[in-house]
Amino acid sequence: MFTILGSGCDLTKLNTISAHKARPFVSPMVWAVFRAYTTIAMGAAIRIEGLKSGIATDLVNHGSIKKLVKAALPHQSEYLDKFGEAGYHYLLDELEEKLLREINVMLSGKEADQANVDQVAQIIGLCNEIDGALNAKRAKG
Repeated sequence: MFTILGSGCDLTKLNTISAHKARPFVSPMVWAVFRAYTTIAMGAAIRIEGLKSGIATDLVNHGSIKKLVKAALPHQSEYLDKFGEAGYHYLLDELEEKLLREINVMLSGKEADQANVDQVAQIIGLCNEIDGALNAKRAKG
């Protein structure tokens, strides 16, 4: 069943190098929202791959992802508390809309305020924490 569900996702063909090369040319908030979006999507893909392989333990720390989504979409905190990981995918469209809004803000040349800078730092810090935990789990085997 999980093989069928995950048939459209091949993690070995995933290439994010182009996105990382573009990072110097986008605003910090655009990059933070992009990282939040891809971290949530990648967490779901890793979970499906684990289930396809018969790995019973979840490789993704959902507490960290929940903090990340709350940092990116603070107004969704109550929703996340109620539905947790079962609701992440419903918020991807909202994150995509936020990403597009932030691209428009960047292109208009508006400066970031302190709240924006703080939110960026929180989002990037949580993404780095999640990436580090996943890399540590991969290294263990």
